[in-house]
Amino acid sequence: MINLAEIKTTKRPYREIESNLLVVGLFQDQQLNRQLKSLDVQIENQLSHAMDLEKFRGKKDTRLSLYGSETIKRIMLIGLGKQKNYTTDRARSIASNITCYADELKINSFTVDGDSLGLKKNLMNQAFSEGLILGSYRFDDYKTKKDENTRAS
Repeated sequence: MINLAEIKTTKRPYREIESNLLVVGLFQDQQLNRQLKSLDVQIENQLSHAMDLEKFRGKKDTRLSLYGSETIKRIMLIGLGKQKNYTTDRARSIASNITCYADELKINSFTVDGDSLGLKKNLMNQAFSEGLILGSYRFDDYKTKKDENTRAS
């Protein structure tokens, strides 16, 4: 069963977005873009401080999560690795991981910065969408129903 119900797109800047989770990608050794710098100022430089503290440089398979503001509750910065090594398979895998992470936190909707994740190209966009769907898939159709009252003693 697929839990992903809808994908919406917007071109609004971060300051106009309300979201439980904002997901942003950063290629290895790149600096924060203008929108991220603006968001960083809005949340009292917590993002840049966390990046310095954790030595986050955008390396592949790294992730930095922090609390945001009233309008953007959480921010997750994902390391994309070197830009020349960024493939559709990598975009698909990242999208799947994002959906699983949001599911773990019981977040029912999240915002993805498509530009930072290289989604301007149709192939990347398609692969990322496939990853979102794959990550939201649950193998519940043939499972027996859970008994919430059963507990180990």
